[in-house]
Amino acid sequence: MSVKSLGQVFTPEHIVQDILDLSNYKENILKKHIMENSCGNGIFLKEIIKRYVKEYVRVNGSMQGVEEELEQYIHAIEIDKPTYMECIKNLENLRQELNLKKVKWDVINQNALLVKKFDGMMDFVVGNPPYIRVHNLKEQLETTKMKKFCNGGMTDLYIAFFEIGLEMLKTDGILCYITPNSFYSSIAGRNLREYIKNQKTLETIMDLGHYKPFEVDAYTAISKFTNGTSHERC
Repeated sequence: MSVKSLGQVFTPEHIVQDILDLSNYKENILKKHIMENSCGNGIFLKEIIKRYVKEYVRVNGSMQGVEEELEQYIHAIEIDKPTYMECIKNLENLRQELNLKKVKWDVINQNALLVKKFDGMMDFVVGNPPYIRVHNLKEQLETTKMKKFCNGGMTDLYIAFFEIGLEMLKTDGILCYITPNSFYSSIAGRNLREYIKNQKTLETIMDLGHYKPFEVDAYTAISKFTNGTSHERC
């Protein structure tokens, strides 16, 4: 695993909990689509599955039929093949722990920047997008620069993930990411800031200040976008 080439920094469990809570992915989540478009080894997915199963049992009184809904409503993408295989293994271990029948997980091993089939489908998009600065993008540079948020010169891969995540949302969907907070003022974040100013869908920012949850030199923030509503404060 290379942080520079793949941008992989795995998320502490308490941050996963915070992001899902802030997204309102707690109750009334059945038959709602959720996507993690850079799923890594599955830390978000495991908590999502646990929450879905818990809510399913609360509503239905048993787990009968939950496997079909896990297949239909929980989605993920991971570009790195070894990490993807580790994720599938972790989900299978969780499946056995929860005494679930066989599940065909909707986790695909592809470049999320090129995946369009989920656009406009998601009630929730969550995660920890990869952090790769423009000089380390290499083979992903041209794909990244095709994104509207990233066509202004210097950029970072996480900026592109804001764009593809927002494209995946339904008209009332919620996006919640933890990312570097450099988009506040950087040249790379200019197009994203313009989007925020015009669309006013950024509902909440939780700036983590000097607390660094990852083993990388980045100051981070959790950002929540809510489609279909207008927010002046942020």
